[in-house]
Amino acid sequence: MASTSVPAVDVHGPWYMTMESKFDEEGARRLVRTYGIPDDHEIVVADPTDRPHNPPIGTICFFLDQFQGGLRFPTHPFILEVCNYFRIPLGQLVPNSFRLLSGVVVLFKLHSIPLDPKIFHFFFYPKQSELGTFIFQSRIGFKFFDNMPTSNKHWKEFFFYIRLPERPAFRTKWQTAVPT
Repeated sequence: MASTSVPAVDVHGPWYMTMESKFDEEGARRLVRTYGIPDDHEIVVADPTDRPHNPPIGTICFFLDQFQGGLRFPTHPFILEVCNYFRIPLGQLVPNSFRLLSGVVVLFKLHSIPLDPKIFHFFFYPKQSELGTFIFQSRIGFKFFDNMPTSNKHWKEFFFYIRLPERPAFRTKWQTAVPT
């Protein structure tokens, strides 16, 4: 009797060079409906050979859980300023970074603190979460939010691309380390 299982593929390299997306056309329709993606932002579903670090020309890689964490289009100017200040591509932030940045926007406005990346940097610094992803770590004594999810298992498996209507106001080139 023949085996119905697929033989294991010998893959080498970081996750972003080997990961295939499980995000499909139905996921794209739900994304547009749930998160109000503007009509002029084209969702492109990844082919089996596509990888997060090497998007099709004219597109940027994003992950479903980033939207669940608070990423929206149009993106809040403060989030773009923070990414540009630290020179980190928006699409490489872990989902909790969007939860944090969205919470900081609300908290800073509530306490009349200017939404300035330098002030944010006083409280948080960027660090590599794992090769290819970045997170903002609170400095000792400055943890603002408790009870954020500690692990979104398999979030990297649901990636797709977005073709924006105009040149992005944030970095898009894939990075493997936090810029100095």
